[in-house]
Amino acid sequence: MKNKAYNYAFVIIQIAILCAFFFPISLLKFRLPEAFNYGAYTFIVFGMLFVVIALYQLRHQFSPFPSPRKNSKLINSGIFRYSRHPIYFGILLIFLSLSVISEEIYKLVLTNILYFFFWLKTYYEEKLLTKKFPEYSQYKKKTPRFKST
Repeated sequence: MKNKAYNYAFVIIQIAILCAFFFPISLLKFRLPEAFNYGAYTFIVFGMLFVVIALYQLRHQFSPFPSPRKNSKLINSGIFRYSRHPIYFGILLIFLSLSVISEEIYKLVLTNILYFFFWLKTYYEEKLLTKKFPEYSQYKKKTPRFKST
């Protein structure tokens, strides 16, 4: 029952942070050279690729909840060879890039909050994965949490 409550709490908080990002709040702006936007658009594409490839690799094992599914298998190849949580990494890349494009400090702050939240969520998730898959400890040692290398 405790896991179920944590699962729902994590998903609700995640949705709230993601939705807050798109509120039209303009508190403080920053200005960067136009060239940064081109890089940001490139990172959006890379972020989307990470998310799509990871979702494809997970297919029926995907769940928004941190608890692994009953019949799930550990995936540590493909894109998961470069990042233990490529979906979160892709989302962070997208949100950071959108923050740069929008030039909103509010969105940069929310992206940092999202990073911290994903760190907490994956910390909890990885405890459960280590229990279910003994080889996960070894996988953690050689594969970074979010970044691609």
